[in-house]
Amino acid sequence: MREMSDDDADDVESTSVYRCNVTKHNGEGPHWDGRTNTLLFIDMGQGDVHRLNYITGEDDIKHFEDPVGFVVPRKSGGYIVGHGKKVSHFDWDSGAVSTLAEVEQGLLTQFNDAKCDASGRLWAGTTAKEVDGIREPERGSLYSLSKDQKITKHVDKISISNGVDWTDDNRTMYYIDSTPRQVWAYDFDISIGSMSNKRTVVDFGGAETMDTLGVPDGMTIDNNGHIWVACYGVGKVICFDPETGKRLKTLEFPSAKKTTSCCFGGPNMDELFVTSGTYNLTPEQRRTVSKSATHSVKVSDAQCQSQRRTVSKSATHSVKVSDAQCQSQRRIVSKSATHSVKVSDAQCQKMSRFPLNQLHKPDYYALDTIPIQENVGSKYGD
Repeated sequence: MREMSDDDADDVESTSVYRCNVTKHNGEGPHWDGRTNTLLFIDMGQGDVHRLNYITGEDDIKHFEDPVGFVVPRKSGGYIVGHGKKVSHFDWDSGAVSTLAEVEQGLLTQFNDAKCDASGRLWAGTTAKEVDGIREPERGSLYSLSKDQKITKHVDKISISNGVDWTDDNRTMYYIDSTPRQVWAYDFDISIGSMSNKRTVVDFGGAETMDTLGVPDGMTIDNNGHIWVACYGVGKVICFDPETGKRLKTLEFPSAKKTTSCCFGGPNMDELFVTSGTYNLTPEQRRTVSKSATHSVKVSDAQCQSQRRTVSKSATHSVKVSDAQCQSQRRIVSKSATHSVKVSDAQCQKMSRFPLNQLHKPDYYALDTIPIQENVGSKYGD
């Protein structure tokens, strides 16, 4: 492993805006639900959980009184939501909330980002709450919640717990604590949910790279075992080879500097969705981008079609856009990639997507067999 530098070569590509101003604070934690063709994500500061319908464009929002750190669909129904320091099952239609676990009682902390491993075990981390703009370091931890509702602390002294994901063989786990600006790898045993042998696979370097690489936030992994890391503060998602630490590709978001996380999705699992935020932006920076910058064009590429397959019977729909106003804005971004819409430079919170020329695995569903305790049910906040 070597430290990153500004001289590392990679492919740089532009992206298209999918949705603009969908959250009021920080859009985070995107998760594709292939059963319903919906994109889940959260607005942490507002306490909102979003469910965006890929086909219709409808954005359904549920509000919690506590800050929301993550939402993950549950295979047998409903959703697992981290709000405040609680992990709960949430029924979207009825609004019933059933608490499954609570951590760090008495501490000024909250959940921040989570994902499930291939067994359905939830991995969720915490971070200190900001007080007067200051976040106390090393107050968070990383936990797992098993199907029998046993919660286990695996790592402590975490400053800002963020991205987590696993290799296809389930033998390596990747994890980000944003403050050290590093991506760590661990040996992983999925049978018992253990992690060991920590090492650094990507180091964002020192202060000299802050303006170009930013801070590692959320991440996802592709079928080649490469990790895609959202770089907060610089409007980028960078694809790394964790075996070498080399930058392979950079996606730039010039009008959405506070990129927070990403996930693969779309009916064919060949698009990358990216969230971003408006936290601490000025009113001028929050202004809405022009109408022409709200389109996202997905262009079929003959080289891509042979690689695509239907990921589930319910996920066979495809969005075809033929907007004459968009045609003049298209440009080829690489020989093998599809096209994208060039967007304006207004600083704005966005949800973006990037068509890719290969298929990617979906994120896993949560806690399939966890029993829901009816006696602790309640309504979510207004």
